[in-house]
Amino acid sequence: MTSRFLPSLLAGVAFSLVMAAPQAHAVQLVYSNDVLGELEPCGCRENPLGGMVRKANLLKRHANEALLQLDGGNLLFDTDVIPDGLLKQREVQASALLDAHDLLGHDAFVPGEKDFALGSAGLEKLLKGRKLRALAANLKRKNGKKLFAGSHVFVKKDPGSQAALRIAVLGLVDSKARWPKDLKVEDPIAVARREIPRLRKQADLVIVLSHLGYENDQKLAQAVRGIDAIVGGKTQSFLQSPPTFGGAIILQSSFRNQYIGLLPLKMKLSLEGHQLLGLDTAYDDAKDAPSEMAKLVLAFKEKVAEVN
Repeated sequence: MTSRFLPSLLAGVAFSLVMAAPQAHAVQLVYSNDVLGELEPCGCRENPLGGMVRKANLLKRHANEALLQLDGGNLLFDTDVIPDGLLKQREVQASALLDAHDLLGHDAFVPGEKDFALGSAGLEKLLKGRKLRALAANLKRKNGKKLFAGSHVFVKKDPGSQAALRIAVLGLVDSKARWPKDLKVEDPIAVARREIPRLRKQADLVIVLSHLGYENDQKLAQAVRGIDAIVGGKTQSFLQSPPTFGGAIILQSSFRNQYIGLLPLKMKLSLEGHQLLGLDTAYDDAKDAPSEMAKLVLAFKEKVAEVN
């Protein structure tokens, strides 16, 4: 049985194992993948997990830390083709999800093929004016021009000492996936071999934000040295104990925001302090005190009702 099916089997089981009181770390990586447009807990029969309200409340517990928030793609939609009758509703949903990520201060995501359900122009329109960065070094327009930035160096300061950690993040997508016809994709390993040495000179850590899939992440890590971690997506893998290949830690957190990954960032990266937390009822708002995120989700539901 592959790891991607484990969350449904584990729902409601031993969440005390991952609900330990958060420990303070100067800089913390927060990672997710394959959110698939979900703003609320998944529709599971028992113990539904996930939801942007719960994620916001999780991050509040780390308010005294510097956070680097990354997502491995297929963030906005659950399919790459949307029926005409649902186009407006799904656009409203994607826009609300981007509003929610901006509210969290989310740093970057790598677009998956499902993020282009409204076409490349549709995705550009959704992202216009957002704080959230899309990174994809090997995804370009047919004329060779960039669609999004390929990488970015994030500077995160320890709130206590103000010491800065420079983290280079490189976005890579699967060259064999189905992309809009106005785009072309370069081989991700070839691009990584070109970009990683350059980024290593600029940063203390290099993270690949990957929408390649778990097996291809392994191949990338073994083929290209100098990667500290790969935040992956696409295969919806549930990696409770992240493996290391070629010196790179490979991270994925399942799907639909049911689990959120946390990894302390330091000059020499290790799995010490890593957590994969299930977003259960322990992260709900107090009933008499709805949060800003809860108000955003409510406004989204009201707008969808109007559209319908």
